Amino acid sequence: MSGLPGQEERLTPIATPSISPTQVAYMLVANNDTAEVHLDEAFARLAGLPGAVVPGSFVLGYMGQLLTRRFGFAAIRSLDVRFVSAVFLREPLSVAGAVRSSPEGEDTVVDLEVSSGARVVATGVAKIARQSADASR
Repeated sequence: MSGLPGQEERLTPIATPSISPTQVAYMLVANNDTAEVHLDEAFARLAGLPGAVVPGSFVLGYMGQLLTRRFGFAAIRSLDVRFVSAVFLREPLSVAGAVRSSPEGEDTVVDLEVSSGARVVATGVAKIARQSADASR
């Protein structure tokens, strides 16, 4: 993340190991998701993809992890996410965030970005309860 206007603080980034088929299988069971595109490489290729696609819930979960490590779960008021590109099995992710300057009394706003290598795969904006954001510094 670079060049964010009004940036107050960069959050400590998270670097994930490569996402394994076993991790994806556990997530699929937890989400009751039976889409073959998430584990079956051949099926994904028939669908025109380069390989099996990691569920977006992984990306969302890592964004949430970055926020809860810094602010705590109860402080998160909202998290809006835009998925930009697919994540494929065995790709590592990097999650970064930066706190924006915000007027006194308003929720703290955090810009988020998830990438795999040089490719941005998701962006997001979180609103954090101001009192919690100030207290956790």
